[in-house]
Amino acid sequence: MRLRTEILLTILVWFAAGAWAAAQTAPVLSFDRKAVVFDTLSFRSGPVKAVFECTNISSKPVHILDVHTYCSCLQVQYEKKAIRPGQKALVRAVLLTDRLNAWQEHRFTVLASDGGEVMTSSLKLSGYVKRD
Repeated sequence: MRLRTEILLTILVWFAAGAWAAAQTAPVLSFDRKAVVFDTLSFRSGPVKAVFECTNISSKPVHILDVHTYCSCLQVQYEKKAIRPGQKALVRAVLLTDRLNAWQEHRFTVLASDGGEVMTSSLKLSGYVKRD
């Protein structure tokens, strides 16, 4: 019984230390907005374009490592060079509407790091696409 208690306590301490370390990790980028909502538009209107501006709030240079999209209709471009402390950078999103219909909500995740842990930021582009 005592061995099980010691093992349980060890596991609890291990999880608590991991949670504390995660809570101590600060974000490295601050975005001017987390979402862009577009008005109702026709699928023939062409792509929807949105720009998200971010600022390096770390004391070290930050690299955007990758941006994950979850639909081939969303294309994202970002700056690949280091963003110095206090410097701004742009993440550009283009939603291809030619095959879409009804309410659209497309999220994408920005992965960035200042040399420490990888931080994620979730951004969103949403609105209504109608068929004529």
